[in-house]
Amino acid sequence: MSKFPGIRNLAARLALGAVLLGCGWVNAAVGLNVSAPAPAARAESSITVLGELTPSRRLASGEAVEALGFERKSEFTLTLLSALPIEEVAEAVGLPRLHWAFRSGGYERAITPNLVVDVAASAERLSAFALAWMYVYRQDSVPFFETSGAGRPGIRITFAKELTVEREAAMFAELVRALGPEAGYTRVGDREILIIDFEDAGFAALLGRFSELMAGSNPVVAREAFAAQCAFPSHDWAVDPEGAGLMVRLRASLSPQAEAQLRELHARYAALVSAWLAGRDRVPDAPPTALTRP
Repeated sequence: MSKFPGIRNLAARLALGAVLLGCGWVNAAVGLNVSAPAPAARAESSITVLGELTPSRRLASGEAVEALGFERKSEFTLTLLSALPIEEVAEAVGLPRLHWAFRSGGYERAITPNLVVDVAASAERLSAFALAWMYVYRQDSVPFFETSGAGRPGIRITFAKELTVEREAAMFAELVRALGPEAGYTRVGDREILIIDFEDAGFAALLGRFSELMAGSNPVVAREAFAAQCAFPSHDWAVDPEGAGLMVRLRASLSPQAEAQLRELHARYAALVSAWLAGRDRVPDAPPTALTRP
């Protein structure tokens, strides 16, 4: 596991297995290992879920998409988002409402489009949603978190200027210089990124160096420390390329109808990816304006 991953799918590409980091409220019934005793009850609250629509690099299709530039990966994501909306996955596990934004994140020296989803759900529904997202969209991990009084140390960084594609790439290069080659982040606003320290590596001191490196191009204007209760469910697609293990973990939370719905979405995604890579599919002519720049 890297020392400084951002919370995003790519940060799980080291074959973690099913783990939880710093979370005491996730339902273990869906196959996740709880790292602290769960409280007796947890009311529904708004949780942030982070994931991609690009398949795992442990699959041949994922390697093909990962080799593309950022703009092409954005086109891929928009095509899949239009043809197989995340709302269909949420509906299958009983989540009627969610709010999402099209964003981006960096890890392993690559920047990839992703979704930042805010959803109010019980622990069971939230865990099922993350696993279903992984199953349908072939994700290594779909982490989720909420800010808390205790948990993993994190930081929200705000820059003076908007993170355009060019500025984001330059920012990531400086982040890697400051934190090391395994640095990662999730962009959560036009000028904001999040970083969470999953291994108590003490990145706070190193972020001073990052601020120095950014001073001449896009200065850091705010740094807000926080603690995060977070979950990091993962799946090894090299070992289980059909995602059967994910369905086993999901089954306790699904009706037979919901299971059938997720299996259909799983198959539809595979067909869409194959068609796009073969050049038979195209980005919708008029995607929503808000999606044109993640």
